[in-house]
Amino acid sequence: MATIGFDEQIEQIVKQLTEKINMAISFALDESKSFELAEAIFNEAITVLEYYQCGDTAAEQLINFSKITYFRKECRKALLFATDAVEKSVTDNVREKASNNLHDMAFKLLEYIVINDKGQINVTFDDVQSFLVPQDYCNALQKAYEARNLIKTKNDLVFVTNALKKLSMEVLRQGLRQEKDGHFADSLSLLKNVLPFLNVKRAEIVNKEIEKMEGISNAV
Repeated sequence: MATIGFDEQIEQIVKQLTEKINMAISFALDESKSFELAEAIFNEAITVLEYYQCGDTAAEQLINFSKITYFRKECRKALLFATDAVEKSVTDNVREKASNNLHDMAFKLLEYIVINDKGQINVTFDDVQSFLVPQDYCNALQKAYEARNLIKTKNDLVFVTNALKKLSMEVLRQGLRQEKDGHFADSLSLLKNVLPFLNVKRAEIVNKEIEKMEGISNAV
């Protein structure tokens, strides 16, 4: 009976904490209220959930709150909440859900970084790179390229051109990073995708790197 009583006590605590979390979410969604207040209430509830070893419940709430945090443009915090959800997950099912959310968040932030100037966003390419795979960068580059079809004004042209240039340089950087780490297949994928977006001089240099890696790969 004591065990049942303890379980019931935990259930009641979780219920109370869920109410507190819902209040934090309500505050977070209200842009007229301080996000820091919502964050403080939420973090307190998560700490208690973790104390009572309710890791999956905490992870589920962190997944939800990371999305709301992104909505409030608190980008670095959104990434931290999404990361924390993975770390606090207990079961494989919840961990997979949290991992998918973290990946989706990192990709959204990658796109957000591309369209924002320095000083307008508190997260960088370096912050998201460990949560992304080479194909993500290729997909982002393709989406940016397809955005050319939406150009209607001169401002649109400048915006898309700048976004493509910024993203191209990051894809190039990632490709060279993968090459340095010895991941030639990933590097080739990135460099081949970015090659059409580079100026002639830079494209010549990259093409030589591609030929060099292909030579190494064929020799193995």
